[in-house]
Formats: sequence, C-alpha cells, structure tokens
Amino acid sequence: MANKVNFAPYPVTARLIAVLLISSLLPACTSADNIREGQILAFGTLINFTTSGVDEAAFKKAHAALSKQFEAMHKRWHAWQAGELQRTNRKLASGQWFEAEASIMDLIRQARPLARQSDHLFNPAIGRLLNLWGFQGQSDADWQPPPDKAIEHLQQSPPSLENIETRGSYIRSNNPLLALDFGAFAKGVALNQAALTLQKQGIHDAVINAGGDLIVLGSKQGKPWRIAVRNPDSEKPLGWFELQGRHSVFTSGDYERYHPFKGKHYGHILDPRTGRPAIGTRSVTVIHENAALADAAATALFVAGPDQWQNIARQMHIDKVLLIDTQNRFHITKQMRALFKPLQQPAEWIISHE
Repeated sequence: MANKVNFAPYPVTARLIAVLLISSLLPACTSADNIREGQILAFGTLINFTTSGVDEAAFKKAHAALSKQFEAMHKRWHAWQAGELQRTNRKLASGQWFEAEASIMDLIRQARPLARQSDHLFNPAIGRLLNLWGFQGQSDADWQPPPDKAIEHLQQSPPSLENIETRGSYIRSNNPLLALDFGAFAKGVALNQAALTLQKQGIHDAVINAGGDLIVLGSKQGKPWRIAVRNPDSEKPLGWFELQGRHSVFTSGDYERYHPFKGKHYGHILDPRTGRPAIGTRSVTVIHENAALADAAATALFVAGPDQWQNIARQMHIDKVLLIDTQNRFHITKQMRALFKPLQQPAEWIISHE
C-alpha cells in the first residue's frame, strides 16, 4: 500500500510509537484513582486499554468484549497466514467472481474512497509488492532488497482497488497482480469498532492504544488525556498532545521497521508509484476523529513527502498533521501546531495555514 507492513501479527508495530503517558506494562486489570488499565494481545502487539470512572465489573466486561473482537478481526484480516483475507486473495488471483466475506467486503468499501482521495498513495492492493520486499520479521542478516526485475514485473500493471469489480457481495479482480493487504488501514477500522463497543456498554472515557496507534474517548477524570509522540532519534518523547473528546492519533515512521543493507536504510513504507521504499520523510502523525481515516492518511502523507503532503491532506480532509522530514524540519498544520507541545526545537518549523 503506500503502506506500512502487513496488518498482523508482527513483533513490533510498523509505526512511529505515540505513547500514552499514563500507560505501562500491566496485568490484565489494575486500577488506581478510578483509572483502570489492562492489556490485550492481538495484531502481534500489546493493546493497552485504559478507562476512567468505570467500576471493576464494567471494566472486566469491556475487556472481555474487546479481546474477543480484536481476536476475530486478527484472524479474518491477516494477510499472510491462513484466514479470510488469504482465502480472498486466492480467489482474486483466479479472476473469477466469488462472494466475499462480509468483513472483507466492508474493508474494501471503506478503503476505496480513501485510496482515491490519496491519489492511491494509500493502496491496499499491493500485497504482492509488500510480500516481495519481505519485511515480515526477517532478520537483517537474512534480508536483502528484491531484484529490480521482480519489482519491475509487479510495476508493469500497478494494481489498485479500482481493479476490483463488485456486484453486491460478489467481487473479482481484473488485474492478476492484485493482492489485498490492509496493513495501513485495518488497525484504524478495528479501533473504530472497539470505540463503538465501549460506547454501547456505556463507557465514554477511555483510551485504546494498539501498539502506539490509539483512539481517545472523553477525558481522564474530567481532564484531557496526555499523549506523547516518540522522537524518531531516541526513546524520549518528541512532545505531546492533550486531547479530550474523541480523537485518533496515528503515526507512520521509517525507523520502527526497516533493514540496513550495504550502508543504506530501507524503510518498510512503500511508494506504490515506484515499488520501492518511500523517501524524504522520517515520520508523520495525524489526528482525526475517524481512526480508519487517520490510519490511511498517515501512510499516504508519509509517501507524499514534504513537497506533496499538503495536497493529499487537503484531498483527504485532514487538518491536523505533523510531518518530520529527513532534514529534521517540522512540517505542521496550524491546527496541529495549536495542540502540539514540543520538548525540543526542530531544525525549522514549516507551518501550513491552509
């Protein structure tokens, strides 16, 4: 996709980690000062679940519901292990009509307009290209870039979601190079669904932090939740946001998953226009109410880079963006600048007033 690596499960998230400052590695359920925290293992990462003003029984009920929900999505949407998405990709490769499983069909329907708005820099159809680059947990010693001819073969007819034809619940692909991988999108969809589950259970003050990408609901005992963004060059926070109400924070970075080879850094976020890792960007953080949109936009803006991100943000209706380029310049919208509290000064602020 103009993409982060596959959706699930990996030892480390493919994104720049935004850390929920109040969270830490905790047992399934702990509480202090009416704040309850627990963890769920899914998508190859620990999902930290935090509530405010919720009693123990309600917390445990919500924790169980989210655990079940995340596990089900994990199994359906995994791109390279046995599951519904892998079955879907086999069927798509045949070019024949078939009935898509409901959750896969829903992902396609939600992703298609975002892909169009991003000029297909967010592109869930390039699963074969992602697989070719092999960022699925290989060690540095075992990894090397794919041959140019192999990349060029997949780029001869670059696939996109426009290649998927639909008739009700039936679909087919008219491009044999297409394979779906929702790694730059499905976690956002999952967090949207998790937030809905909490709200149905009467929980309105919570944070769900899925390996650094998170959704914020309500407040922490009437005060904003404080969310920190990690520095690309160290473990220390780059700065933080104070958020209250519903917000999603998603970040894509070039240093959580990469391989060095012959002195060159190969990041895992691929540019579908070239078939190779995107260049020019260190990280992008996006804040938006819709987690799926924020997830897709973080990838698309990373690929767009410092020269083109504003056009893509405008098309995707995103107004809260922080992009750090390879020169350590902070490209930031005025809406994001009003929220962001930096702990260090960048080489240069470049503020977008659009």
